[in-house]
Amino acid sequence: MKTKSISAALLTVLILLIALLPANVFAESNIINNGTINNNGIINNGTIVVQFIDVDVNNWAYEAISSMSKRNVVSGYEDGSYRPDNPINREEFAKMIAVTFSLDLAVTQDVYYSDIPPTRWSYPYILATKEYVTGYYPPKGLPFFDPDAKATREDVATALVKIMGLSTVKYSTHFTDENDISPNLKKYVDVAADYHLISGYPDGTFRPQNPISRAEVAALLYRAIKGISGEVAQDDHPAPEKGLPNQTTNIEAPELWADVVNELGSPELPNLSADPFSPINIIVRGETTPGASLTVNGKTVIVDRLGKFNLSIPVMKEGTYSFEIKSSYFDQTTTINKSITINIDPPQLVLEKPDPQVVSTSISSFGIWFNWIDHADNNAPTLLVNGQKRTYSMGGRIKNGGSGRFEVALENGKNDITIQLVNRFGKESSTVTKSVYYQPN
Repeated sequence: MKTKSISAALLTVLILLIALLPANVFAESNIINNGTINNNGIINNGTIVVQFIDVDVNNWAYEAISSMSKRNVVSGYEDGSYRPDNPINREEFAKMIAVTFSLDLAVTQDVYYSDIPPTRWSYPYILATKEYVTGYYPPKGLPFFDPDAKATREDVATALVKIMGLSTVKYSTHFTDENDISPNLKKYVDVAADYHLISGYPDGTFRPQNPISRAEVAALLYRAIKGISGEVAQDDHPAPEKGLPNQTTNIEAPELWADVVNELGSPELPNLSADPFSPINIIVRGETTPGASLTVNGKTVIVDRLGKFNLSIPVMKEGTYSFEIKSSYFDQTTTINKSITINIDPPQLVLEKPDPQVVSTSISSFGIWFNWIDHADNNAPTLLVNGQKRTYSMGGRIKNGGSGRFEVALENGKNDITIQLVNRFGKESSTVTKSVYYQPN
């Protein structure tokens, strides 16, 4: 009986001691620190997830997810899960890039993307990463980011190569569906594969437009950090030296699109003091592979970081103009030949009172009003009266035209007055004759 009493007493003491011990002596907590985790699983205000109920040690991305959660780059959900197969959207990825690489967050309130106001939670992260997680630039209007769209595999590969500063001079092809990769992103995807930052599927495809999962993002960022620090994950291969892959290179000819248009006049009312010898502008515009060099008829043309170019070529004569547009990317070139024919129409002249007139007055001076239309020239035309250049007073102006008035000294009897207009390109209107019969009082 005495032995049983002692045993019962020891058991009671042991239970009390266990109750007083911290819980983490026996089990590792899923979430350390009190903080908030949004529904997308992005870290907020210091929450650190160190273990997830749905990512065990046998998960292929376990090491990456665990490491990146400790770095505050990824986080889990309130139920302690990570949901590794869930996709991630573009603004979430922008934040992960900014946190991983300790980018300076934007303090400006300027609107850079039309769909990212300064009040949006992701605003500072998206602006901080705009050189790496790029937006979309339509031909007209403001650029946009599309924050809720799923981040794609080619987007993520491109961002990592850019932010790590890896050379894209030489690279290997890796995937059977390379043609499905956006042309201007191919080199980034292949360089990412060269450096073992990203890999394809067992069937040899890359599937560039597929959404990327939370597990894949954690693994990619983990590998990127390992690569920068010189470490290599156990299942990775050493990165090539000096930023250049050791595989056989395959540089494709640059993409090139070009158009040639003419720009005659202006949609606005002209400046009447404008240079009367200002030319017609031929616009050569288009897009090529970013990083390529471009020439038009042998002259170098500036290409912006998106691969777009726009060249204005002044001409003063009508005729056919030909252009050789050549894009060069290392030892590969793409050439397009374009031509445009410029036809310059003469001005059209109309008298306000074309019929013969009889004038009976003691004053021999007579005013004549005329109108003109000139689709090739917004400048006021030169006036010729009886073959001589004359000045005139301007009346009203309209788009591509206007009216004017000049005076002539009449002689007794019939006066035939020839009138003609000449525009800045030397194109002459038809000659109009005004007949006036003068009978002085």
